[in-house]
Amino acid sequence: MATHLIVDGYNLIGEKCGGRLPPSWELEDHRKSLLRALSWFKKVKGLRVTVVFDGAGPGDSEESFWGVKVVYAGGKAKADGAIEAFARKAPHCAIVATSDGSVAKRCREMGAATISSRDLWRKISSLESPWKMEDEDEEEEGVFPKRGTEKRGPARRAPKRERRERRRIDKL
Repeated sequence: MATHLIVDGYNLIGEKCGGRLPPSWELEDHRKSLLRALSWFKKVKGLRVTVVFDGAGPGDSEESFWGVKVVYAGGKAKADGAIEAFARKAPHCAIVATSDGSVAKRCREMGAATISSRDLWRKISSLESPWKMEDEDEEEEGVFPKRGTEKRGPARRAPKRERRERRRIDKL
């Protein structure tokens, strides 16, 4: 079964826009730009991708854009519950991208791997795309230094569950 990337849409748009959501009148353009970027990422990495947005969408509650499944949580419902429901279906294949710590924790407890929205956006923006992504800011190299040492060995070996989760995320 293919790896299923489940994305908290507004968290990822916030990372794309420098840590905060744009004004509501610009959100539709940012959603389309995000979906374009995720469709390219899906194609390059061979993933199934589902993006979950809070609130009601422009049409049905579930749509597909460029091969990316888009789900609107509807009404006043939060996307958190929908994200957890998708992760619960096949946790051994799921990677959840969110900046919400409580959602990430619950998904990890189910057995899904998690990645922060910031780390996912870095992976997406590092790929060469066939078009220039709008509003893409060039980040300076070396802004985020590597942590830890180069030393490896049994004393620093992570538990098996964490190593499995890391291998899934490294495939992104």
